[in-house]
Formats: sequence, C-alpha cells, structure tokens
Amino acid sequence: KSRFKPEFSEDKNYGTEIVIDDFSYSINNKNNTTYKSKYQYFNQILEPVFKLIIVGGEQDVPYLAKTASNLGWEVEVILSLSDKRTALDYPDADSVLHVSASYMMKQDLHKNTAVILMSHNYAGDLKFLKALSEKNDVEYLGILGSVKRREALINELIGFNPEIRDDFLSKIHAPAGLDLGAETPEEIALSICAEILSVSRKRKPESLRQKPASVHNFKET
Repeated sequence: KSRFKPEFSEDKNYGTEIVIDDFSYSINNKNNTTYKSKYQYFNQILEPVFKLIIVGGEQDVPYLAKTASNLGWEVEVILSLSDKRTALDYPDADSVLHVSASYMMKQDLHKNTAVILMSHNYAGDLKFLKALSEKNDVEYLGILGSVKRREALINELIGFNPEIRDDFLSKIHAPAGLDLGAETPEEIALSICAEILSVSRKRKPESLRQKPASVHNFKET
C-alpha cells in the first residue's frame, strides 16, 4: 500500500510511505523517518528527473531529443518566436516552446538540468548564453560548433559581463560531446548525451576494460 498525506495545507513536511511485505519505505523533504512499526525503514532521496533543454530547432535536434528521451530524460525544445515549427516536428520532446532568451532567467534551473545551444545562429546563441550566465545551477551547458566559435561567444560574453563567475564558465562544454568519431546526426547525439551523463555522474570517460575494480559502486557481499 502507499500513503501520501500533508500534515497541513501549507506544511511542506510531507512525504510518501510505501509498505511491501516486511519492508517500509518512507521519505519526506527533510529526509526524516519515524520508527513506529514492526517494519524496517530506509530513506532515499528522489532527485528530480534529469532534464535536457535544447535551444534550437534545426534538423539535428530531433535526433538529440530522441536519444535523450530514450535515456529517460525530460526533453524541452526551445524555438524562436518566429519559428514556424511545432511539437509535431519533435515527437520525442516532452514540450516545445516558442520563447525568447529571457525565458531562461525566469526558470528555476536546478543541478539535474543540462542545456545545449544548437540553434546554428550566433546571435541567438549569444543571447541565451547571456541569459544563462545569470543562472549557475545547470549541470551542463553545451554549445554546438567549432572551437573558434566558442572562443568568440565567450569573449563577447565576458565583454558584456567582465565579472562573470568562473564556475559558470567551467560548465560550458564546446564543442559539445565526447570524441567518439561521431559523424552522423545520430552519432553526434550519442556523443553529446554521453558527455552530459559523464558530467552529471562526475565520471571521467574511459574504457571499462581499463577499470581494475567493479564497474558499479556496489559493495560486494
């Protein structure tokens, strides 16, 4: 059985308890557990689902949206206000929005969020980069394009805001993706998602055959 009950209408200290056979699962936003029955209790923090925000709507976006969706990520595609494309063009996206760069400044971006700028429009990417520089909570910020394009964007960004924080600049990955020899849109999407995953899990990519220990961090019994 499962139970979900806030103590009061404005009380934030609520949670969910699931009881299965001889085990009881209990969690709330203060990570508290009450030992009040014969069941064994354990706590687990449930993070928000990982979200990928794709800024741009060109022909490579559907491939990235599909790969991210297959990983169980929430996918949001952001198009310009004048873009005629609709959600029908991105069947694997959870949402498709026509908004300006200021949209980013109003969002509660959290650490389980990755953003990639791939509009193929330099001025458009710069506007979103400036807006995102006001938000330092994203896990990953990727930019499609060459090293030369990246340097030009960052130099202009610093020109607008010389006091920009180093921790924001350190989150920029451009050109986006791991060096997997990717050439096709499907392969490029894979390389980008692989880099996002490695950053979010704080892992340096390497061949598993190089690992001397267990692949997973589980304790052996």
